[in-house]
Amino acid sequence: MKLYHTTLRSTVESIQNNGFEDTRDGNFCDGGVWFCGQPYWEEAVFSEQPKSEYGYFTIDVDEADVEAYREKNLALGCPEWEIPFDIVNSYFTDRTFHPFTDSSDPSQDVAS
Repeated sequence: MKLYHTTLRSTVESIQNNGFEDTRDGNFCDGGVWFCGQPYWEEAVFSEQPKSEYGYFTIDVDEADVEAYREKNLALGCPEWEIPFDIVNSYFTDRTFHPFTDSSDPSQDVAS
């Protein structure tokens, strides 16, 4: 199963070099990395920079390994998971960053 993590371009080099690290400030996550079932960008959620400053990474995971971390948040309109760092990094083998553009529709921008 392919999952998608949206992030700022400014974080790409660190994530590519070090994997996903626990840099939480106590307000954003409970100890994992958020992933969606499709590329996700919503201005109300990611309003600190224009869409062109965001993109996503993907991981291909065994669904059984992440099912316990699936959230029931219907507000996003797609399934999401908060997966522990060690599990994410064990699947994070393709470190390609897929940028959004100002005009791209993330729901149509699915990496193959």
